[in-house]
Amino acid sequence: MHYMIHVPHWMIKFGPVVCYWTMRFEGRHKLFKRLTSVMGNYINIPKSLANRYQEYQCYYLLNNDNYFRQETVIGKTQRKMVQDLVYKEALMARLPGLANDRVIKTTAMVEVMGTSYKPKCCLLVGYHDDLPQFGQVLDIVVDHPQIYLVLEVLTTCHFYNHYFSYEVVTMRNTQCAVLLISELKDFQVLHLRQVTIEMKTIKLITPKYNIDP
Repeated sequence: MHYMIHVPHWMIKFGPVVCYWTMRFEGRHKLFKRLTSVMGNYINIPKSLANRYQEYQCYYLLNNDNYFRQETVIGKTQRKMVQDLVYKEALMARLPGLANDRVIKTTAMVEVMGTSYKPKCCLLVGYHDDLPQFGQVLDIVVDHPQIYLVLEVLTTCHFYNHYFSYEVVTMRNTQCAVLLISELKDFQVLHLRQVTIEMKTIKLITPKYNIDP
């Protein structure tokens, strides 16, 4: 419990605690304890454990066909007419050969390399005036083999040090951006939340780590 009083100071100095917690490292303690008792070699334990663990990793990678596979999982799709889309101008600008009477497929979920993208989630799309620029997913267009994220671009006002968050607003003439997932500046999925500060309700996006340009 004593360490808890230091956590606020660490958060101010280093950022969110999730960025430097040791849980993932401590998760391997059981394996190393078992190896130590099995080896029976106590002359240079760190070197022996390092060698054994590297051999284990090599064996795992060589015998796991799914480890390096860039699998993409697409949720249930539905068909929509291009002329009925609110973002049709942005989509047609990105896909010049797209006609108004064309039928496209959209989905409510796509998972790429273990990261799931859904409508209403927020993503880092670029930088403007030394501030990160975010986009909120409106829809996901499936045009095999490509998958496009349709985002409503948000305007970033400033950074709140106290909340480690960026205040964003939605402008009246908000533009839409159509991007491939590979074109994102960062792949972490963010969320928009409303907070009331001094009788004023604002929208904040809180990154898990530093995303300054």
